[in-house]
Amino acid sequence: AEGVDVSGVRTLGTPTGIALIAVAPDGENLIVVAPGANAGLDLEGQPLSWPEHASVLLASLEVPMAGVVAAAELASARDATIVINPAPGQPLPDSLLALRPILSPNERELLACGESETQEEAIASLQSRGAGSIVLTRGAAGVLIVQGEAWREVPAHPVRAVDTGVRIHPGRCGRRGERRRCPQGAEPGGAARDA
Repeated sequence: AEGVDVSGVRTLGTPTGIALIAVAPDGENLIVVAPGANAGLDLEGQPLSWPEHASVLLASLEVPMAGVVAAAELASARDATIVINPAPGQPLPDSLLALRPILSPNERELLACGESETQEEAIASLQSRGAGSIVLTRGAAGVLIVQGEAWREVPAHPVRAVDTGVRIHPGRCGRRGERRRCPQGAEPGGAARDA
């Protein structure tokens, strides 16, 4: 009805995926994921298409990695900016990192993606394998932006919590800022600051 091509949509005998936000004893968000039908994404034999005016791919890891890599390869072939929100955190394949995506993990996801014990080790590991900019979201501590040798901190905007039942994570705002500005050539620090 709205001109959306749904010819590639499949129905599985599995419930839709869901993610619940819980609060850990230390007050940090803890996201609990039941992947459901998302885990059933299978691109084997499925043609991929790219929207004519699209310039950015924003992907999470809530579907099988093969689907994320395939979408990133298609975006790269179209010279689109690739932004990966690596949630849930897991090791990233070299084939994905070789496409030089912007990564926007939180602190826990960074350690998982970089298969390291410290943030510095994880960043070095990801950079050595090809990652582009890394926009590390750190909740109330703000955002750390790593571009090559340059590390820059962007403080979080102080907010007064009204309802923690539904919350927008500062990193999510940063990713929206990245999506809006990076393709036009603006630097990520301004995008994170302005988000």
